[in-house]
Amino acid sequence: MTPRASSATAAPAPTAGDHRPRSRARRGEGDRLREEILEATAALLAETGDADKVSTRAVAKAVGCSSPALYLHFPDRASLLFEACQRQFDQLAVLLNEAADGVDDPAERLLAIGEAYCRFALDNPQQYRTMMMDAIAGVAYEKSLDEMRAEVGFDIVFQAVEDGIQAGVFETDHDPLLVAFAFWCAAHGLVSMVIAKPSMAWGDPEVLVDAVLRQSLDGVRAR
Repeated sequence: MTPRASSATAAPAPTAGDHRPRSRARRGEGDRLREEILEATAALLAETGDADKVSTRAVAKAVGCSSPALYLHFPDRASLLFEACQRQFDQLAVLLNEAADGVDDPAERLLAIGEAYCRFALDNPQQYRTMMMDAIAGVAYEKSLDEMRAEVGFDIVFQAVEDGIQAGVFETDHDPLLVAFAFWCAAHGLVSMVIAKPSMAWGDPEVLVDAVLRQSLDGVRAR
């Protein structure tokens, strides 16, 4: 992740193994420290492969700042993990919209959206686990339906379902919101199992994703 631009020469971004002492921040450098903290958190997540192993003390050590300095920006570990993971989730709605763009058939559009969602989760397993599977850190990610539609990209899932019902591709007596939730649950259940049980012989992830999502769609197609 590229650090925020600055008129001063930027210092190299900290890594999980970089424990150099940090000089006292000058006036106006608080934003840079915040960026370095988030970058170090992301590096530790990638290095350890386990959010439970990412402590505020380890992050502060990697950045070279004191724990009190870290707490000026993030009051607790949960808020720190949430913000670091949120940066990945900011890309999710963009990816889903890109997947749906130009796909006229509602069923194929929904399939493309589901595949993009699963790919994102499997490419970012620790961030996904923290945001969507962890009861402590994930509580900060609880959203209302309106927030979900705007931020996570749920609106395009709902729109694809509604378009499919109106076009007769899906059964016309289905509740579009219920169908959209069911499809999301199928995608979430799949990636959660793969992330939680990585040693299972799942086979080719793309084949598995395609099979699960198509079975979910087959349940609502017009007969």
